[in-house]
Amino acid sequence: WYYLSVLGFSSAQVGAINTIRPALQLVAAPLISAVADASGHRMAILSITLVLSSLLRLSLALAHSFLAVAAITFGVAATGAAVVPLLDANVVNVVKAIGSDYGKQRLWGAVGWGTMAPMVGALIGATSMYSGFLLFALGQTALFVCLRLQPTSLAAPGSLPDAESGSVASTSASGSGSGSGSADG
Repeated sequence: WYYLSVLGFSSAQVGAINTIRPALQLVAAPLISAVADASGHRMAILSITLVLSSLLRLSLALAHSFLAVAAITFGVAATGAAVVPLLDANVVNVVKAIGSDYGKQRLWGAVGWGTMAPMVGALIGATSMYSGFLLFALGQTALFVCLRLQPTSLAAPGSLPDAESGSVASTSASGSGSGSGSADG
């Protein structure tokens, strides 16, 4: 991480911090995702983990010691491990509900990341590392708002559009549904 080198951490310290996230995510991502699936509260768990991991990640801007950065990185990894899998599950449910293609959504997501990365890098290079934290905060806020504005019927597992009316109807295990069900309950 460029930020760790800005803080003056040694190669060994950078390696130790960079080991925390993948090691913890290996356990935390499937565990949190399983809890979200079993509880039926995917959107609530996604929202909570997104907010917690974002706030912790933003707090890295205030951390300057190795122990503080390591502890925050641990918290980010623990809370944020399931964000991407839960977002992907949400996208799969939405594209099924509207009759779209998951691959197209992934393509445009990759185009967005690929377009923004050099622009954010140039901004950080022209200003300071802290402008990256500001952009992260703005992006995460926009993501959270979009998730909260999404109709819950589109995010519900098994939601498919009704061929006649175009409205979303649930195709849960019970086989019935009005489309007004919540992804959180």
